[in-house]
Parts: sequence; C-alpha cells; structure tokens
Amino acid sequence: MSFKLIIDTGTWMKLEKLLNLNIINEKYIGELYNLAQISITPQIERELNQLSIYSWQKNKTYIIPVTNEKDYFRAINDGFDKADASIFGIYEKFTYTILTEDRPLLRYGKMYNMDFIFFIDFLLRLMETDLISKNELYSMNKAIFNLRNINKNHFSRIKKFAQHH
Repeated sequence: MSFKLIIDTGTWMKLEKLLNLNIINEKYIGELYNLAQISITPQIERELNQLSIYSWQKNKTYIIPVTNEKDYFRAINDGFDKADASIFGIYEKFTYTILTEDRPLLRYGKMYNMDFIFFIDFLLRLMETDLISKNELYSMNKAIFNLRNINKNHFSRIKKFAQHH
C-alpha cells in the first residue's frame, strides 16, 4: 500500500452520499482500501456508528487510539469535537494523509504541518501517480461540485488540471 490515510467523519459522509446517489459503487470503496491503509480513531468510529455510515469496512480499517493526550486536548480546547481532535492525538500523525471536508480542521492541521487535504485533492494525487485516469478525476470532480462540496474555484482548478494531463 502506498498511502496511509485517515478519513474523517465528513469524508465518510461524502462517500456514503456518493454511494447512495450511484456516483460510486462498493467496488470503488474496495479499490480505495486496496490503494491505501485506511485508519480512523475510536472517536471517529463512534460518530460513524451513530450516523449509520456504512461505506467504511470495519474489518479492513485500522482503529488507532489516541496516545498523545496533550495534542488531543489542545485541539478540543481550540474548539474541535472529540472525533476531529482525536486525529491530533495520534502518535504517528505526521505519517498520514488526512482526508477531510472540514475547512477549519484542514486549516488547523496545516498549521501543524500535517498533510490534510480534501477528498478531491486526494483523487488528484491518484491521477498524478496514474492510479486513476483523468476521465475518472474529471467525472468525480463534476459530481463533487454538483453536490456543492467544493467551490467553483476549486472545481475549475481540478478540471483544468485533468484536461491538461
């Protein structure tokens, strides 16, 4: 596996919505697991269960406990809920790419030089390494934009990149 990913609750919700709208299928989620080591924290797992998110595969997902309580509680004190804060409480947090749709969380993570990115930007990385085609990126970009998950500037940047590569 070439990627170590932490996927937050909001991104799992997006994947669930894409599945429910038949934009992606179960095979797509399976391929994501084939490409990456996917991890979550127990706090994210609780949210996924409470929200009845079924797109994640528990038997293939690594559950990483919070071991750095100082960073965990700092994130809580800075206004993040337990699930979001738990990402900062992981011992090897700098070795992961963290997929989020939460702009404040993304900015906060970048403040600490962590690799936080939107799901669409992860797909862009996959295209750059020839793991998905530019047509796949183009259609996912359009679908995600239509769901109003990315703004027009972000959509246009990804579209332009896909068209020129």
